[in-house]
Amino acid sequence: MNVVGYKIRRADGRYSTGGSTPEFTSAGKTWSNVAALHNHFAVIEEFGKRPEKIYHDCSLVLLTETDHVGIGDYVTAIKQRKVSRHRSQRPAGSHGPIQEDRP
Repeated sequence: MNVVGYKIRRADGRYSTGGSTPEFTSAGKTWSNVAALHNHFAVIEEFGKRPEKIYHDCSLVLLTETDHVGIGDYVTAIKQRKVSRHRSQRPAGSHGPIQEDRP
């Protein structure tokens, strides 16, 4: 397993923002390596706090690299979806561009 980042998730699904007094948001912070995560815990301890108390209802999320997709394949797939969506918005029998009503 190739870990590419770490997040700290609270039981309610929100993520730690890091720092000496972490808050929790929908995005939170991503630590890029285990040394950076350990440094975060050290900062908390420098302020006289205990990481295990602050994060008592949290779990560590390991962000892993699961699939590789070539950029060319990805861009082609995006373009195909746009074309498909555009065609599905045309009125039946229409072959020209979609005309939008504007006030």
